[in-house]
Amino acid sequence: EVSATLQRILGFSQSVDSLERMNRKMAQPVVDYWDSLETPAASEEGELMVVSADGKGVPIRRGASVSPPIEDHQSPKGPKPGAKKMALVGATYTVDRFERTPEDVVDSLFRRPGASAARDRPHPQHKRVRASLARDQEGTTQPAMEEIFGWMGLEIAERNSLEQRPLVLLMDGQTTLWEAAQIYLPVHAIQILDLLHVTPRLWRAAYLFHPKGSAAVAQFVRQRVSRILRGEIRSVVTGLRRMGTLSGLRGRKNKQLIKICQYFENNRHRMQYHEYLRAGYPIATGVIEGACRHLVKDRLERAGMQWVLQGAQAMLDLRSIHLGNQWDEFQAFRIVKETERLHPHTDLTDDAEWAIGRCQGSCRLSGAICAGSRPNRGRNPARKQSLLSSLPTKPTKPTKPTKPWEWRPISSELPCSLLADLREKSWSALPPAATHPDGCTSLSGGLRALGEDDVVFIGLPGRVAV
Repeated sequence: EVSATLQRILGFSQSVDSLERMNRKMAQPVVDYWDSLETPAASEEGELMVVSADGKGVPIRRGASVSPPIEDHQSPKGPKPGAKKMALVGATYTVDRFERTPEDVVDSLFRRPGASAARDRPHPQHKRVRASLARDQEGTTQPAMEEIFGWMGLEIAERNSLEQRPLVLLMDGQTTLWEAAQIYLPVHAIQILDLLHVTPRLWRAAYLFHPKGSAAVAQFVRQRVSRILRGEIRSVVTGLRRMGTLSGLRGRKNKQLIKICQYFENNRHRMQYHEYLRAGYPIATGVIEGACRHLVKDRLERAGMQWVLQGAQAMLDLRSIHLGNQWDEFQAFRIVKETERLHPHTDLTDDAEWAIGRCQGSCRLSGAICAGSRPNRGRNPARKQSLLSSLPTKPTKPTKPTKPWEWRPISSELPCSLLADLREKSWSALPPAATHPDGCTSLSGGLRALGEDDVVFIGLPGRVAV
């Protein structure tokens, strides 16, 4: 999009390599910007504090040294092993309570396409999203876990330090995520398993007993979702195992049923949906799933794309800013930081005011910056000289003039074209020049040009070198 915009406005295009370098350069102050964000006001927050995390694969370019040798000429089915690295995405937000019944949830899950929802849901407040591809030397995701879950822990400490809001931890059934949450997040967090990771397993269980596409499949799933939402998870698991025994499932189908039942057993304490609905807690990870799609998939998983870790991380950082509606604030922050880097000593002359006069005569540069009206002195010359003397200096080699110099005395015949004022320099104590024929009185202490292309230096008292 950036390349197309520049092509349309300026008429030139940039290479992909140039755009990637610009992207990495722009992403450098992202972490500093995140650290500078203020805690949202309590009056702008919702009734619940919600944190969530999930992973999304990013296609990473492999180096030539790690490419496996060709064993045959037939490509295996499915994604290539090791072609993607998992980006860990985290989200924090607050939201108001939304009380519902199990019937309301079931109706929304099996609602016909195009039908409108019965009630409007509350919107998340101050949603913040981050993603990390950090790896250690062994290639594990432990640095990414530390970064994302550590950040979510800091968000909780800043936005819910007094525990004035119930803390909801909403994730899927990935074991490593829950283990990281136990390390970095408060122990009083209410752990909830995403309902939308429960329903797919019920559909797979239904296919073990009924043919796909039949009405019995939808009825099977609807009944068991309703029972799980009413808190009957134990009886649902027992019923599935009994059906498997009575149906005589063997081999692959029996292994699938055992795996489904084991998943429900391992997460049973996170599936108390009847209590969550009564308290108005969210039970689906729509926020984090949407973040994985918009933040990662829509940009980093386009056809034919492969990334290096540094470039992918820079893109994730900038997209986190953009999707969080913080782009304008981030750009203002980045400009300030870049200005400080390029001009680190601008604050030294903040107290010195520069009184620049303007030519009041009728010379050919009438109205240009000139010393023709009043002396060119700051309010505090001593302060200015002290500040200037404190600037770091480094020795410079003397340079030879590019042409022989001709010293000329200042006279009334020189045109009044003062380019700049050296102000408090030691050589600026020149006697006032004669009055210009057009009536403009030029004071001493400045650079004077004898012509359009002349570079002028003030040297000996009363003389200029051209």
